Formats: sequence, C-alpha cells, structure tokens
Amino acid sequence: MAATAKKGARAGARTTPIGATVKRFGAAAAAGREAAEAVAKAGNEAATRNYEQAVAATREHVEKTMPGSLGAYDELTAFGRGNIDALFASSAAVAKGVEALAQEYAAYAQKSLEANLSAVRSILGAKTLREMVDAQQAFVKASFDELIAESAKLSELTAQVANDACEPFNGRAEQAVETFFKRPAA
Repeated sequence: MAATAKKGARAGARTTPIGATVKRFGAAAAAGREAAEAVAKAGNEAATRNYEQAVAATREHVEKTMPGSLGAYDELTAFGRGNIDALFASSAAVAKGVEALAQEYAAYAQKSLEANLSAVRSILGAKTLREMVDAQQAFVKASFDELIAESAKLSELTAQVANDACEPFNGRAEQAVETFFKRPAA
C-alpha cells in the first residue's frame, strides 16, 4: 500500500505541474485571444477611419470638380441652343427674303407685260414706218433701262437677304472661341 501511496503521490505531483501548465496555457490562450481581438478591433477602427477619410476626400474632390464640369456642360448646352436659335432666325430671314424677291419678280413681270402690250399697240398703231421704228426704239430703250434698274434692285435685295440670313450667325464663331478656347487658368 505504501507503494501505491507513493505512486499516487507521484501521480498527484505529476498532475499538479500538468494542471498548472494547463492553467498557464489557458491563461495564455485567453490573453492571446484578447490580444487578437484587440488587434482586430484596432484594425477595424483604423480601416473604418481610413475608409471615412477616403470617402470624405472623394466627396470633397467631387464637390470641387463637379460644379466646373456641370458648368462646362451648361455652357455647351447654352451654346448649342444659341446655334439652333441662330439657325431658326436665319431660316426665317431667308423665307422672308425669298418672299420679298418673289414679290419683286412678280411686280417686274407684271410691269414688263404691261410695257410689252403698250409697245405692241404703239407699233401696230403706227401710221408710218418711221413711227413704227421710233416706237420700237422707245420700247427697247425703256425695256433696257427698266431691266438695268430692276437688276440693280434685285441685286440689292438679294444681298440684303444674304446679310439678313447671315446676321444671326455673326459672332457665333467668336463666341465659340471665347467660350471654349480662351478659358482662364484655374
């Protein structure tokens, strides 16, 4: 029995140091877990702070650059709208000018027809060859003078129509250069 007691004592002595070691390992594992949790928590907090800073920096950058981008888009849209308005104004001027030209041609044709009928009556009503030649010469001279006057009038009217049609576009190229190529350095 003494031998069994000795074995038990030895076993107890062995158990005690193993138990203490297990407790130390358990405490070390708990400390390691706590340290790992603390590191993970600190890492998460650092990552969250960095993410929030990146989002804030991005937001700030977008807020700084977006109004400029939107402003440039608004300028481009306004410029395009101005071009369309100029095109409509030019088309209206051309339509008005063509109408005026058509009226002028119609009036000239009416006058020429009346002059031709009058000349034919004068020529047919002539009693002598001399009266007939004089009537013919008067008609040719009057017709030529009227043609020159009407040509000058139609040329002026055509030039006016061209100027009126181009007027809405005057300054559009200059405005394009000023708007898009001479931007102040930011």
